[in-house]
Amino acid sequence: MKFRIKKIFKVPSLDRIFRRPHREPPLQLSQSVTSSERQTDSLAAPPSTESQNDSQSYPPPERRSSGSDAGSVVDASARKPQRKHENLAWKGMHTALRLLAKNSDGFPPLKTAVGVLVTCLDLTQDVIGNREEHDKLAIELKDMADTLIPYAQKLMERGDGGSVALILKSINEELAEIKDKLGRGKFKRAIEASEDQADIVKRYRRINSLFRRLLSDITLRIHVEVGKLREATEATLLRTLDPVHDARYNSAYSTAVKRRGCTASTREQIQEDLRTWANDSTSIKVFWLNGMAGTGKTTILYTFCQWLEDNSRLGGNFFCSRSSGSCRSLNKILPSLAYQLAHYSPAFRSKLCTILEDQQSPQTLNVGSQFKWIIETPLEKSKDAIPEGVVIVIDALDECGSASETRLFLETLLKFASQLPVKFIIASRPEPIIVTKMQSPGFSPSTIHLHDIEQSLVEADIRKYLGEAFSSMSPVPSEDILDELARLSGNLFIYAATVARYVNPEGVKPNLSERRLQAILDISSPTSGLLLYQEIDDLYTKILDGAFNPKEYELKERENAALILRTVVCTMEPMSTRALSVLLALKHEEVENTLSRLQSVLHVQEGPTGLVSILHASFPDFMFDKTRSHRFYCDPGKFHSSLSGFCFDVMHKELRFNICGLETSFLFDSNAPELQQKIRTNITDALFYGNPDCQAAKSLAKHVRQ
Repeated sequence: MKFRIKKIFKVPSLDRIFRRPHREPPLQLSQSVTSSERQTDSLAAPPSTESQNDSQSYPPPERRSSGSDAGSVVDASARKPQRKHENLAWKGMHTALRLLAKNSDGFPPLKTAVGVLVTCLDLTQDVIGNREEHDKLAIELKDMADTLIPYAQKLMERGDGGSVALILKSINEELAEIKDKLGRGKFKRAIEASEDQADIVKRYRRINSLFRRLLSDITLRIHVEVGKLREATEATLLRTLDPVHDARYNSAYSTAVKRRGCTASTREQIQEDLRTWANDSTSIKVFWLNGMAGTGKTTILYTFCQWLEDNSRLGGNFFCSRSSGSCRSLNKILPSLAYQLAHYSPAFRSKLCTILEDQQSPQTLNVGSQFKWIIETPLEKSKDAIPEGVVIVIDALDECGSASETRLFLETLLKFASQLPVKFIIASRPEPIIVTKMQSPGFSPSTIHLHDIEQSLVEADIRKYLGEAFSSMSPVPSEDILDELARLSGNLFIYAATVARYVNPEGVKPNLSERRLQAILDISSPTSGLLLYQEIDDLYTKILDGAFNPKEYELKERENAALILRTVVCTMEPMSTRALSVLLALKHEEVENTLSRLQSVLHVQEGPTGLVSILHASFPDFMFDKTRSHRFYCDPGKFHSSLSGFCFDVMHKELRFNICGLETSFLFDSNAPELQQKIRTNITDALFYGNPDCQAAKSLAKHVRQ
């Protein structure tokens, strides 16, 4: 028997689920529905007490016809526009999700999850009865898929471990719950179907949130990976600078050459001066630490570098060394400093790497062009990001081989230093080219002359150093012994350091240390072959090798230089540069040029007198010992004889009757008017030195006796 039963039931509204303030009245639907509507009906329970109560709360819908066919027509006409709108939204979402699945071929877990999501959405399309909520969910899922599509392939690199795996696991759990809800029988109660709809919507929202979390994970990782790629690119570019790592103040090489900082409580005033200069934003940008050989320049700058690094102010440093081929190459200084600056300042690194990409190997150009491209230009472009007080340290510039490159380096640095956001400190011996540039017109660097520091202050610091160096000896040397060693050291820290290493080296037996210490105290002149002098001999030999370089100076120039050097070493008292030129019958300019090459071992007093003297007593000891000085050896006996001859030559040329032009000889010298002025005017320094009748000097007689 066939019959039709007209059934009235309420389609659950999601307004209530999403906290809307009112509920819609139930719709009257005919059992004559389409197949898709039957699928929706399967989730709706038969009428119950609750539905009856609900129907009492709201008036029944207006019935336009008593016939069942009329009801069906009304139903269809009411639902048709909504179906069309839903199809468009759903279609866009489906397209985006399928494309996402296609882009996930390299990562099966994501592809599977998206496939399951699409299947569930197909089954759920008619479950969500609220059109606004339906559209909103479709748009959100489409936006999520569109956003995730470009990044989906990135998951291929990572695999299915870690946070991505946990997110996908959570997505699959939500999908499993949705499938479970969709699998419920169609005869469940209406209240249960309503709750299921709300739960399904919430789970889709949770899935959408999880996919967006996945997107955040991917984009963050991509950002990190892009950063790493950029860092790797920059690192590759920076390596093309080929920096000299051995030239850093605290490198492994520095240990090999026994480089170290100052002993505690020594050179305190110098360090304070350097710190004041670094802290003063108005101070001049270049500081010159000038000192003779062995006066402690490297040790001072080592300690200063430590302070700069501790205060995040060390932009870069390069400690030159003649004993290392790479550390004495001036072409390596600027690339090494640029490399260190790039690691100090990200802004500088960015600008420098851009230049290294655009320019063709600027680090291989001459020193002037190097400075422009890898120091000046990136510093200028990043100056707003460079903090105040950043210092670049260059030690022992005089130990770089090329004088022409040193000249160009200093010319360029001094020209642009005032415009740069960093400061430079340069330590060197008073070599001619460096002195000339540092004293060039229009430029006046902050300067400390270490060899001009009061002797008592230097000796006090050396005394502290020796006390620390010998503190591990047993027994510890007495105060008198330390005072004597400090006196012998003079103002040469290298002498004190050499004594310390000779007397108390690591691993030496105590009795050997005592014997060596006593040997130093007992000698009045150096004993050839003593290990104590090996380092000092190497130092002096290197200095003289440069001053007598046959590739730079003609034979006659070298012979005259040897004559000047031996004269200064053998003279009985300091002589002026003019006295030397007269005594040796050489041009004054040649004497000055020669002395400028020897200022690491000789001291030329500033001012009009220009007195020349030895820097330290260890130098003539070196010169007078053939086993130590070898080709630079000066035989004191023979040379004193030569000096006597020079003195006689000067006397023969310049002595004459009434040399001062006195009006009468009947007056005592004390009564002769302006006698001292006439002496200074008419008697040269050379004659004054060589004349045995001069009260100020008895040099000739001494040379004859020698």
